[in-house]
Amino acid sequence: MPDKTKHQIALDLLNQNRIQEASKLLTEALAEQESCDLWNDWATVKAACNEMTEARRGFERALALDAENAQAQFNLGLILVNQKELERGFSLLQKSAERLGKDEREAVAGLMKEHQYKPAFNAGTAASSSAMFWSMYAGTARSRAMMFS
Repeated sequence: MPDKTKHQIALDLLNQNRIQEASKLLTEALAEQESCDLWNDWATVKAACNEMTEARRGFERALALDAENAQAQFNLGLILVNQKELERGFSLLQKSAERLGKDEREAVAGLMKEHQYKPAFNAGTAASSSAMFWSMYAGTARSRAMMFS
C-alpha cells in the first residue's frame, strides 16, 4: 500500500478534529503542487477557522484551476452570500446544486427558498442567515466531509 499523501493525512486529521495540524499540512501540500481539490480543502479549513478572507481566496483559486468544480462553487457561493455578494453567490449555489449530493441540494434549496433573489430582497437578512448556515453546516464532521473534495 502506498504512503498517504499530505492531502490524505490532512483529511484524516480533520476527521480527528485536529484542524490546525490539517491546515499546516494542506499549506505544505499546496506549496509542493497546487490543485483545485487542495485549494478547496485548504479554503474549507480556513472557513472552519473563521478566516473568511483566506477561505474566499482559496475557493477563488480552486475555481481558477477548475471553473466547473461543483464543491468549490458551492463553498464559494456560501462565502459570497455571507459577504452580501448575492447575485454571484446564489448563481454559484444554483449551478453547483444540480451536481452535488442530496444534503447540499437540500441546503441550497433551503437558502434559495428563504432568500429568493428579487429586487426587494433584504441583503442583511440573507447575509446573517447564510453565516448561521455556514457555521452550522461546517461545524459537523459529516458536513465537513461533504465540503471536501
